[in-house]
Amino acid sequence: MADQTIINAMMRADQGLGNDRPIDMEARLHLLEPGRNANFEKILRKLGKKVPKTRTKFQSRRRELVPHMATVTVADAAAQAHIEVDDYEYIQEDVLMYNTRTNELYLQNETEASQDATVSVLSLTNSTPGTAEIVYATEVGDKIVIMPESHAEGEEIKAAYRTESTEAEDYIMQIDRRSADLTDISMAESEWDPKKQRARDNQMAMIEYMQGTNLLFYLSQSTREVLSAAGPRRHALGGLREFIVSNRMSLAGVGPGLTTAAIGEILRKTMYQGAAGNKFAMVGQYGLAAMSAWPVGSTITSPREKEWGYNIKTIITPHGNLDVTYDPTLTAENGLADVMAIIDEAQVRQAYLQGMGLKLIKRVSSLSHTHRIVDAITSTVGLQKNLEELHAWVEDIS
Repeated sequence: MADQTIINAMMRADQGLGNDRPIDMEARLHLLEPGRNANFEKILRKLGKKVPKTRTKFQSRRRELVPHMATVTVADAAAQAHIEVDDYEYIQEDVLMYNTRTNELYLQNETEASQDATVSVLSLTNSTPGTAEIVYATEVGDKIVIMPESHAEGEEIKAAYRTESTEAEDYIMQIDRRSADLTDISMAESEWDPKKQRARDNQMAMIEYMQGTNLLFYLSQSTREVLSAAGPRRHALGGLREFIVSNRMSLAGVGPGLTTAAIGEILRKTMYQGAAGNKFAMVGQYGLAAMSAWPVGSTITSPREKEWGYNIKTIITPHGNLDVTYDPTLTAENGLADVMAIIDEAQVRQAYLQGMGLKLIKRVSSLSHTHRIVDAITSTVGLQKNLEELHAWVEDIS
């Protein structure tokens, strides 16, 4: 018989063999995110029906209108016979031009073959219209409005001009993750939680996949490379921050920061002729705080309301309405609290490679065997984006 331990004292609750007492264990496993939280999938859920693609690289084309604006780059004194601008190629033969600062009207005075940054002009504001002397000195930054050709009686129609189409491309990326990896014995053993380990692992992996994909759509950069895997191609999709160039704005050091007036100005820059419908904004932590602090005079409330505070869902501006929602992905914890992404929902869609949408594969054949069970999440995902001028990316909101 083994030696026995003798205790010459009063028995306390922390003494004795631990396994003599049953464990007081709740059957339920407490999860901070027990299911797919729609709040963490704002981008995924707002982008409408997914678009299948036939290749991992997908392309699009667009054609711009000829712009109607140039900017003076070098100051010229009065009585000169030219102005100097940046986008001189927009200025065709015999077009009228207007300096918005001096209110002087010019006539372009050179042939297509002689075009360069120094544009020969005749002044139509001169006391003798058509004289090769401008009346007012130009300044760097003067805006020159380019208007139609002023045709002289009996002349031939001037040479044709047009814009060229341009091409854009992006990629479908593949995402894989082992969601469950366990032995047959671990599956057979009893657990406190009736939803056993394999199901829990698959559930949590799917939630984490969705949250990660939401971040991809904001931050990823369009890439195809063959170096990291020593030959095989690896892709990254292009996210919204990379895509939006024209209307990427910083509010760092800007007056009162994010206001209803600032929202109106941001929307103005996204509203081109032909653009219609409300824009949609994914608002981060600081943007939501700024909106919540707007004064009562900036919002319309019902006198019958018995609750205090604000739940702003739509911002009405002279340049259109902006529907807003808070995305908990855009927080200080993720380094994205100062961000607001404004999208035109008609111009952005999720994409995937045909036949290769999101799947949970049970018992992956190359990894599973009699005593090992491996499940995996696999998907292909991309972001089809058009007309970046119709969207906006705002950062440095404080």
